[in-house]
Amino acid sequence: MTRNGLSALAPVVTVLMASVWLAIGCGLAGTYASLSATQQTIVGGTPSIADSSAAALTPGPLPAAPSSRPSPPTSRPASVEPTASAQPPDGRLSAAGTVVTGHLGTFCWQRACSDEFELPPTASLPLVTVSATDGQLSFDLAPEVAFTKWTASYSSGTMADLIPIAGGGSLYDPDSSATPPPPVGSVEFSAPPAGDWALVVTVHFADASVLVSSGDANYVWHIVVQ
Repeated sequence: MTRNGLSALAPVVTVLMASVWLAIGCGLAGTYASLSATQQTIVGGTPSIADSSAAALTPGPLPAAPSSRPSPPTSRPASVEPTASAQPPDGRLSAAGTVVTGHLGTFCWQRACSDEFELPPTASLPLVTVSATDGQLSFDLAPEVAFTKWTASYSSGTMADLIPIAGGGSLYDPDSSATPPPPVGSVEFSAPPAGDWALVVTVHFADASVLVSSGDANYVWHIVVQ
């Protein structure tokens, strides 16, 4: 039987197609092998990346603790003045050889002021007992600070009842051209009449003091004059 042209070419086409499919299959196998190797490289490399991150996050050695040895004291320059106190100095009343520090009432000192609008109960005040026949009192400040004006008064218990018994000096305006009054360091005065009283001494501070601005202070005692 005689074959036509197309029939004669069929075996050749079949061989060519088989070769093509074989080549495609080999190529896919190589690609799969290559992809597998790549995947293995990526997956296998993951721990090394994590290891690097962990190494980066691992804290290093802590810094050494500071030495516990105290620093040597710094000497104060001779020109630096001592720090001013937050309150005026103590007011002291002396009677028959006994010194009693008074209660600090209303005051203005440096840049601060405090108001006590009424006298405290006498039972809460420092007690001073004196004799009516020898009732000489003296007042000063500790530490010593000069003042230019002072008054001493007594009361049965309220500010409205204050009765002056002694005083001296004068006020001074540091901004004026007037001659400053002589500073006072301590004063003496007689005790109130026989009875149970609140004694108030008021002082106006001298502006010339290094640690003092113009101001004043009240000092209060419970005084019993027998």
